[in-house]
Amino acid sequence: FSALSTLSCQVHVYGTVKGEVQTLCMARGLQLRAYSWRSDMQEAGLRRDAVYLVRPDGYVGLADPEGRAAAVAAYLDAWQIVPIRASKLQEAEFG
Repeated sequence: FSALSTLSCQVHVYGTVKGEVQTLCMARGLQLRAYSWRSDMQEAGLRRDAVYLVRPDGYVGLADPEGRAAAVAAYLDAWQIVPIRASKLQEAEFG
């Protein structure tokens, strides 16, 4: 539960993270949390290698079963979400 103690959007992947997801997270300032797949995760309703965007309130805003970075980007853009870390990075660069 410590992963959910921050007040920013996060991307969680249970299994293998695609390179495009890593790239998106770095570019957008999103925390990426990757967890090794275990069979009990499926029993809990998670899908292997899917991408979950966890909102600051701890709820899952997006679950993409295909694990696509494009789905995360589309969600962020549709809701005009700029993660806290990304905002701080932009302030540091542009003052």
